[in-house]
Amino acid sequence: MIRCFVLAALVMALPAWALAAPIVVTFEGTIGGSIDGVDFSNQPFVLTATGDTEDVVPVGGLEFELRLDPNAVDISLPGLNGGTTLNVTTNTFLIVNNGNGYFGITDEFPVSYGVFLANNAFRDFDLASSIGPVSGTGQTGSAPSFETDGGVFRFAIGAPTITATATVIPEPASLALLGLGGLTLTRGRRSERLD
Repeated sequence: MIRCFVLAALVMALPAWALAAPIVVTFEGTIGGSIDGVDFSNQPFVLTATGDTEDVVPVGGLEFELRLDPNAVDISLPGLNGGTTLNVTTNTFLIVNNGNGYFGITDEFPVSYGVFLANNAFRDFDLASSIGPVSGTGQTGSAPSFETDGGVFRFAIGAPTITATATVIPEPASLALLGLGGLTLTRGRRSERLD
């Protein structure tokens, strides 16, 4: 019984930030676009964004957004000029709309889309859990411009096949708490056997 109280006290003593976790999102496919006005086409890309699930904000009834800090997004174009990686230096947003089932990233809100993928799998996605990989016909748009360390990046308007994945990474405090709970239960069972 005392073990239960100790475990409950430890859970309540954890700071609120320990409940949040980083989320890493990737969008992959083949796109066209431009960097500082120089066009490219048919290039494989991987856009990687890292945010904090604690920063997810509901917008309206069926939409969630996650504002990403500068330098939280990289755009890798491995086939361009022997490999190019651009670090986005301005704020961006991850957006999911459960009603329409779309998920994407943009440079501004309300949405002027950068890369979006529509799929029914996103109808229950809340930007605070893992999902994917989910593939389908996406949308890219040139309206948003992403300021990067390599110049202004724009997607070309298109409908490429996109694969999106979101992975929540548990914080060490959460893992430690799970370990402590397992240890407490195991120790309790041993004590019962010895009695």
